[in-house]
Amino acid sequence: MPLAGTSELKFRNMEITSGMAFRCMEPPRHIHVPLFDPKVDSDEMLLVNFTSLRESCVDDVCILQPVDYRELTHATTVAYSRSLVGKKSAFIRAFQAGHFIQLENLPDTTWQRIVEGGHRSEELPRAKKRLLPLL
Repeated sequence: MPLAGTSELKFRNMEITSGMAFRCMEPPRHIHVPLFDPKVDSDEMLLVNFTSLRESCVDDVCILQPVDYRELTHATTVAYSRSLVGKKSAFIRAFQAGHFIQLENLPDTTWQRIVEGGHRSEELPRAKKRLLPLL
C-alpha cells in the first residue's frame, strides 16, 4: 500500500491493520493510531493520538521518543484521555476524503507499548479498553 507522498491517495479496498499510523491533515496535524483486537470481527475501533509531552499533560503512561518512531521529533505521549471510539469504515472514508495521510507503520515494539499503555492507563475508561487487543 502506498505511503504518504505518493500519487495514489485513495484506495478502494483499504483495510486497517494493526500498527498503522496516520497524520491528520487539519491542525495541529497529530499522528493517530487505530487500535482494535484483530481476532474480533468488528467494525469498531479505538483511535488514539500522539501529542507533545508537557507538564500539564495527564497522559504520561506511554511516552515515546524519536527513536521509537521515525515520524517523531521530540518527546511525545499517547493521549488516551482524548481517544475516540468509531468505525473502521468511517475512518477509511475520512482517509479517502483526504482528512488523513498514511504514515509508515509503527515498529512492533512501539505498537505493543501503546497497547500495553492503554491497558494500564487510568485515563482510558474500561468501556474503551475492551477494544484493545490482548497481548
